[in-house]
Amino acid sequence: MRLQGKVAIVTGSAQGIGQRYAEMLAHEGAKVVLADIQGDLAAANAEKIRGTGAEAISVAVDLTDPIAVQEMVDTTVSTFGRIDILVNNAALYAGYIHYSMTELPVDYWKKFVDVNVTSVLLATQAVARVMIDQGRGKIINQSSTAGALSSNVYGLTKLAVQGLTVAFARELSPQGINVNCIGPGVTDTQATRDHYPGEKLNEFVDNLHLVKRIATPDDHGWALIYLASDESDMVTGQILRTDAGAFLLPV
Repeated sequence: MRLQGKVAIVTGSAQGIGQRYAEMLAHEGAKVVLADIQGDLAAANAEKIRGTGAEAISVAVDLTDPIAVQEMVDTTVSTFGRIDILVNNAALYAGYIHYSMTELPVDYWKKFVDVNVTSVLLATQAVARVMIDQGRGKIINQSSTAGALSSNVYGLTKLAVQGLTVAFARELSPQGINVNCIGPGVTDTQATRDHYPGEKLNEFVDNLHLVKRIATPDDHGWALIYLASDESDMVTGQILRTDAGAFLLPV
């Protein structure tokens, strides 16, 4: 097991990719904290993981509230004694509206920035204090192909997550903390299928992906396991794009 005995917090783990991330981390030996504002769903997922023999707890948390985020960290440390891995996965995505930038309501903008960006800032700040004392840690943020497109509020918040990744990597890596980012392509979740119904989804995948299939949560989960493990100790400040070649960069 590549993560035996490690302690991991996964935000946004009530459903979708985050739920699968928590399961895969546990399968690799990590003790997992499922943190989500949907506390009942997170609790059910934690119980399912415990049913496999792994260790898991859930925390109901509003990740835009600094006090609640600190309580999440305190609960993790009091239960498991340390924090080795933080996965900043929580985000608003399901059902988002493609407003043009000239028509984007400021309240809608603020809601997405709070959940998709500020939550990453707050969770990283709180967890980093623990990791600095430990002298080691892995922080993995969840971006999106939409960050490269930068064509709507969701994409812009995911671009901001990439910026936070680099900024925190510069600050924390000298203290033994690696900070990286996963950039998924189009992924087979219920939220994606609701957003691109029927043939729209197939057309979107075909136009964007060089690898001609939709991604699964596991495709990104294996990238997560690598970035959370000791195998990635020399990797920091990077965006690992599991996007089927949607965006190729020459440098």
